[in-house]
Amino acid sequence: MLGEAAKLSANDYYAICQQALAQCADLKDRFCIFDIKRDDEDASGFRNAIGTNNLKYGAAYTPYIHTSLNHIYDDSDVSIINLSSSSDTAFFEIIHDSIKITYTGSISETPKYRINGGSGDTIEFSIPSSKLLTISNVPADGIVVNDLLAAWEAFEDKDNFDIEAVNQNGLVNQTPGASGQELIKQSGGEGSVSLESKEGTALYSKIKSELAKETIVLPPSAAVAGVYATTDRERGVWKAPANVSINSVIGPVVKISSADQERLNVDATAGKSVNAIRSFVGKGTLVWGARTLAGNDNEWRYVSVRRLFNMIEESTKKASHFAVFESNDPTTWLKVKAMIESFLYGIWQQGGLVGSTEEQAYFVNVGLGKTMTQQDILEGRMVVEIGIAAARPAEFIILKFSHKLQEV
Repeated sequence: MLGEAAKLSANDYYAICQQALAQCADLKDRFCIFDIKRDDEDASGFRNAIGTNNLKYGAAYTPYIHTSLNHIYDDSDVSIINLSSSSDTAFFEIIHDSIKITYTGSISETPKYRINGGSGDTIEFSIPSSKLLTISNVPADGIVVNDLLAAWEAFEDKDNFDIEAVNQNGLVNQTPGASGQELIKQSGGEGSVSLESKEGTALYSKIKSELAKETIVLPPSAAVAGVYATTDRERGVWKAPANVSINSVIGPVVKISSADQERLNVDATAGKSVNAIRSFVGKGTLVWGARTLAGNDNEWRYVSVRRLFNMIEESTKKASHFAVFESNDPTTWLKVKAMIESFLYGIWQQGGLVGSTEEQAYFVNVGLGKTMTQQDILEGRMVVEIGIAAARPAEFIILKFSHKLQEV
């Protein structure tokens, strides 16, 4: 899955896609899920640039999807511009060590504070503007909360700022004298007092409402990967990951009709199939396609077939590691064959392989005169041949009707 890579330029993105397909073909234990870039509505750019190599190891999906997910942001990172009025009162606050610095003023203001060291013996406060509180002469190892609060009480020109002691939970300590020995350290620079509570104003509620409308538009590969994982867990890797709804999705960015999908499914030039994300009345947004990029290849046309072979090949390869350096004789061959047949029998029972009998569904051959020659044995090779009849999805349901004449 290359979701973030879709933000790259077209040439860079397609180059990464080609490299991903080459890696899949080399390792044979993975599968690529590609996104068609948002401005490539008919997928012609992708088809022209992806090439013709290793297409059976990847599938492409379009279009992008509108999700119901909101952007994550901190209130202090939101800049408010074009206010119709600057008279709306807002409350700002920040907690620094064991004190809370608060400011009450216009919603358009951005109050700040600074806690500095100095050469003086007493704590000094200054507010050179209505938005900056400077606390000076704080010792390098900090100042006790009670001493800071006492100096603040003596300071007269607070200009809408206030300082209070808070406990470890950030709550105002009503009896700071009982636990006011905590140290307040220098801030090490200028810090912005963050917006905390404007919920009581209509303007704040309106701003939050507008921000909530800004949902995230994502390339489909991440959602499709989730559909793959869910289908694998609930049905098996042999089940096509299609006709499955996507959660947390409002709908596709572009509505795709049946005629549009026909053009995506069948590439008259090179057979590079593209799967569609479609919305249906009463069903929601569904993954509506299960083809690999090798749309003209009858053997590897479907995602489920390619991934089933990947799974079986990788599983049998790892499971047969016990036989490495074992005697290359009929006893070892029988063990390997029995293990693989037992594995394939389980898949057949679950519906992953087709055939009314085991013999029709799969076969496993290993041994001298069957898969190996004497030269193979002398060179230390054990060759195992596995054949399976993979279940393929019913991509089209065709119903035929005819008139039946009345019988006398």
